[in-house]
Amino acid sequence: MSEKVLNSTLDFTSVNKGGVRLLTINTQKMTFVDTAGALLEEIQTAHQSAEKGVIVDVSRVKRMNTDGLSVLVGAHNSAKELGIGLVFICVSGVVAQLLAQSHLESVFTIASNFAAANMVFSK
Repeated sequence: MSEKVLNSTLDFTSVNKGGVRLLTINTQKMTFVDTAGALLEEIQTAHQSAEKGVIVDVSRVKRMNTDGLSVLVGAHNSAKELGIGLVFICVSGVVAQLLAQSHLESVFTIASNFAAANMVFSK
């Protein structure tokens, strides 16, 4: 299991856990400028590595604007185009509010934790 910390304005770790890429966002503020390229790059890496999917842990994100929400939509669309699964875990607070207000909670796959998200890829 390899882990890398990306050198971008977005602080997150990326770990392959049993054929699934787990991205843990370690920053409290998520905006488009900070995250778009790095997150999309990780989805592409997962696809190229023939991983089953990507799980994004947003538990540490305390502030997000509509630009950050756009990043999540872009990640969702990219994963869908590449044919790999994408699950967001530990969604709460401002992230949950933005998803509810935009009615995206029914579009995205959301799970409570890694184990529940990993089951999505076992089906």
